Amino acid sequence: MSRIVARHVGKLYGNADDTASTRALADFSLAVDDNEILCVVGPSGCGKSTFLNLVAGFIQPSEGELTVNGKPVLGPGPDRGVVFQEDALFPWLTAIENVAFGLELRKIDRTVARERARDALKLVGLDGFEQHLPKALSGGMKQRVAISRVLVNDPDVMLLDEPFSALDTFTRTTLQGELLRIWQHHKRTFVFVTHNVEEAVLLGDRVAVMAKTPEGGTLVQEIAIDIPRPRDTTGAEFNDYKRQILTALHMEVKL
Repeated sequence: MSRIVARHVGKLYGNADDTASTRALADFSLAVDDNEILCVVGPSGCGKSTFLNLVAGFIQPSEGELTVNGKPVLGPGPDRGVVFQEDALFPWLTAIENVAFGLELRKIDRTVARERARDALKLVGLDGFEQHLPKALSGGMKQRVAISRVLVNDPDVMLLDEPFSALDTFTRTTLQGELLRIWQHHKRTFVFVTHNVEEAVLLGDRVAVMAKTPEGGTLVQEIAIDIPRPRDTTGAEFNDYKRQILTALHMEVKL
């Protein structure tokens, strides 16, 4: 079953007759299966984040059709959660208050919201840090809070826009493992945008390669990663997939 379906989607910023307008996506078609981890790679400006924002409902397509759970995406909803590159936490709220904020905004009982927030923090290994303000947390811990803030809503789809790119290598590796652990125990659909090809091969069931063209960003290749988890990043098969994706990226950049 396809959880997300994009059919010939285009996105134009500005007016079609305006020379200053920008076409971020053109004739973009892609289906993402239920409980799949889809990683999206491509050069800057190819429309990766635009696609994520369309699925999130923050913006609307200029052409084509985009559905989640078989319904057109008309705006944001609790069935989709977004984790950004920056943690975007409220600095004046504690970790548990940040995670519970959205639930309380939806008028869920405060006690229930805090209990669910506590469980979400425990899921990402932050039990004991519920009362810490963001300034007292490391970058990796703040991203764990940001992930918890999405998980607490139990969305069908998690959209992750380069969430680990600002972290050091050790913290990034740790959070990649945490993300896979969460996915394996609480299956849902992940769309993970990254510039890091190794990260895409490590995490993804499939990798979508995008390119920037004069007509706009579009999908040029889909590569299924047929390696059992946990994956050995030093293995020959893993590195064969890396080379395949890098070759596709190199070819499309030359276009």
